[in-house]
Amino acid sequence: MDPFIITYTGKKVYPLEVKDDDLDILDIAHSLSNKCRFTGHSSSFYSVAEHCVLMSRNAPDGLKLQALLHDAAEAYLPDVATPIKDKFPLILEAEKRILHCVRNKFFHLQEWNWEEIKKLDSSMLRLEARRLMPMFREFSFEVEPQDLNLNLPCWFPVRAKSEFMTLFNKMVY
Repeated sequence: MDPFIITYTGKKVYPLEVKDDDLDILDIAHSLSNKCRFTGHSSSFYSVAEHCVLMSRNAPDGLKLQALLHDAAEAYLPDVATPIKDKFPLILEAEKRILHCVRNKFFHLQEWNWEEIKKLDSSMLRLEARRLMPMFREFSFEVEPQDLNLNLPCWFPVRAKSEFMTLFNKMVY
């Protein structure tokens, strides 16, 4: 039997064979609001959803939706830290497929602007690591990130989900 998950809205989703119709923004918001960045090793609970909301709020106008949804694949896959994920081609391929479906469903024909998203994500990572991982001093970055002047409130999951959904609804509807 192919591996599947049951989502918050009750859908049976096959992450390795995902289709556009499998995706639900409520599932994405709910799951990401319950997943902690840094594989749970931060000094405070800081969800992937909050990271996406704050990143979207700091993104240029044409990239706000992409910034909000750039980690949407994590709603359907286990949270694997990027340096480890690079060693698991099956997870990388599934992530690419899910993000392709995210683009199809939510951006329609607009392509991902990964270069700009990665720059902003790298800036966010640097800021988050400085504030939430004081015990870890070294991070290497593919691009030199800009410093963001940003507060990290560390919302509870219910708030992160609400902020994520509110922002999504403002952009899409």
